[in-house]
Amino acid sequence: MSVDRCVAICKPLHYPTIMNLRTCTLLIIICLAVSFILITWVVVTVSQLSFCGPHVIPHFFCDLGPLIHLSCSDSRSAESLTFGLAILLLLSSLIITIIAYSSIVVTVVHLPSAKERQKAFSTCSSHLIVLSLMYGSCVFIYVKPKQTSGLDTNRVAALMNTVVTPLLNPVIYTLRNKQVHQALRETVRRIQISR
Repeated sequence: MSVDRCVAICKPLHYPTIMNLRTCTLLIIICLAVSFILITWVVVTVSQLSFCGPHVIPHFFCDLGPLIHLSCSDSRSAESLTFGLAILLLLSSLIITIIAYSSIVVTVVHLPSAKERQKAFSTCSSHLIVLSLMYGSCVFIYVKPKQTSGLDTNRVAALMNTVVTPLLNPVIYTLRNKQVHQALRETVRRIQISR
């Protein structure tokens, strides 16, 4: 989405030719292929661990950290792999996002009117809010050298990542919609009149 927003704001006249069906399909295929390869690597590594004792994951969903914590064999290689991949994936996507939004800021600053600048920034604000929620919880959960520590605190961050962010997505993205603004004003007005 960062790249899409960057192309839409920085090169609006070229947008249909740059973000065509072929480019979008290629981006999706690359994301799926890289994800499949990396998750297969993690699954193979974790499946080689031996598990003994209680087979209850102390979490409300099967996440990698609590699963590795249940292993009774040496899990340092699996922990190192998950930590390294978390750093790699989060940093690479964060760098792409920073580069895209830096280009957007440079372009928007050079726009002639304040109304155009406000419109361009409001286009990106909802995406930035969702990104901060997602990056915050992912960094808190996955970017720790020792995955076995702090499982209780991970539950709160995992809840944020798996429940709160997806629930807030439609709210955040629809708040930019003019019809939603009008409906909210009318609802507030009705509430004030009924009091």
